Amino acid sequence: MFERKTAELGAGRLDYYVGGKAKSDSEGSPHLPVVMLHGAIGHLETEAHRLLAAGRRLYMPITPGHDGTAHLPGIDSMETLAALIAEFAGAELGGRCDLIGFSFGGWQACWVAVNHPEIVELLVLAGSAGFRPGGKGGMPGSQRELLRQLYAYPDKLPENTRTPEMMQANLENIFHYDLREPLDQPLVDRLGEIQALTLILHGTLEKIIPIETCRILSQAIPRHYLVYLYDAAHVLYADQPERFASVVADFLDRGVGFIVNQDLNSAAE
Repeated sequence: MFERKTAELGAGRLDYYVGGKAKSDSEGSPHLPVVMLHGAIGHLETEAHRLLAAGRRLYMPITPGHDGTAHLPGIDSMETLAALIAEFAGAELGGRCDLIGFSFGGWQACWVAVNHPEIVELLVLAGSAGFRPGGKGGMPGSQRELLRQLYAYPDKLPENTRTPEMMQANLENIFHYDLREPLDQPLVDRLGEIQALTLILHGTLEKIIPIETCRILSQAIPRHYLVYLYDAAHVLYADQPERFASVVADFLDRGVGFIVNQDLNSAAE
């Protein structure tokens, strides 16, 4: 369903996956394209992605250095990654988009929204990294414990074709972007600048990202909804793909008219 392509950007080649077809809104205009930024584990195509792509054109860039891709010269921080994504949106999408960031990708997405507000219409932050005060949460050192905290339902995962070495390289790649601090205070100080209406998602079984992250984001971002996704661990879109896709699609479709469906066992602030 998703095709792998390459964008030629100023810093070099950026690989990405793309698929889906945008439906039209109530006025007959096509929905904006959606850019979804992956977490530290790398690109993971799940049922949630396919469900979202049923009504949207979905673009999924691969962070340079992840999944066997090369690093790009000068792209070595969250702010330069954000600039790369903004350039990608301009080159491949024609500019404005809805932006979804998961975990490490949520961290990137916040920097995109702060530094490049002109490209972000709606923002979704799912289990966002970068906002762990006092070092709370984080990834455990044990591979077995890490998998247990990533997924509540590993049986729902698609087949993983990556080698253990590639998986480990993905996790280590975040250090290339100087992400050693659990709390990005310079970014926290600028969250109030985010203009986009934002949906904050947090799994009720989450252990890697502490609940304090939700408080930091919800207290700082001016216009937001906070939704707890029932029975989901860190990779909430893999644990509960139908619920994730339903809530996100409804938010992207309705924007300021978004109302959480309580039948989804979610809660909004």
